[in-house]
Order: sequence, then C-alpha cells, then structure tokens
Amino acid sequence: MSCENKRWLIIGVVLIAMLLSGCNSVPVTREACLGSYSFVDASGMRTAKLTLNSDGTFVSTFVPAEGVSRIMPKGHWTFHISGEYAQVFLEDSAFPITRSSKQVRILINDDLGQWFEKTD
Repeated sequence: MSCENKRWLIIGVVLIAMLLSGCNSVPVTREACLGSYSFVDASGMRTAKLTLNSDGTFVSTFVPAEGVSRIMPKGHWTFHISGEYAQVFLEDSAFPITRSSKQVRILINDDLGQWFEKTD
C-alpha cells in the first residue's frame, strides 16, 4: 500500500471514529437536569436519591441497607455550561453532567464508577 493510500485510510478511520463518538452525545440543558436521580456505584447498589427541583432547590435522601430512608442535605443547585461542558453545582460543589439519548448522569467519580443516574 502506498503512502498516499495509507494517509487516506488513516484520515477515513479518524473521521469515522469522530462521527461515531458524537452520535451518543446530546446537549445538556437545565430542563434536562430536573427530576429524580439514584446514586449508582461500581457494585450497582443504589444507596441515595437526589431530586433537582425547578425552583433551584435540591433534596437528597440516604437509603441504608436496612431500607429506612432519611432525608439528608437540602440546598440550592445551579446549572452552568461552558462550551461543551455542563456542570451542576450543589451548593458550592461542582459535578460534571452528561446526557446521552438514553440517560442523564451527574458524575461523582467516573474513575470509581460513581454517579447519580436520572430515574424519571
């Protein structure tokens, strides 16, 4: 294969990869953030719930293994977007938020597989 053909092959593969990676991305809006979320960790356990209300308040609920829910912090949340990156601020703490065609996630620690996943 000539150098010219290799170059076009590489360009084609890169373009296809770029197109495919963009297919799952959906812009995040404040309205898309509203609603209830369940905390998910690498084990798949859902031990907490978070609700983002349209008036800018949030409520979080802890659900321990014994199953008795208790309301934890309440506060204010805001939505910020900068270029392609969206964040939800819960009081003073910022968390990236992602949206695909199937789900909205508030990332707590993506490396450890921890996030809040929208349930409604």
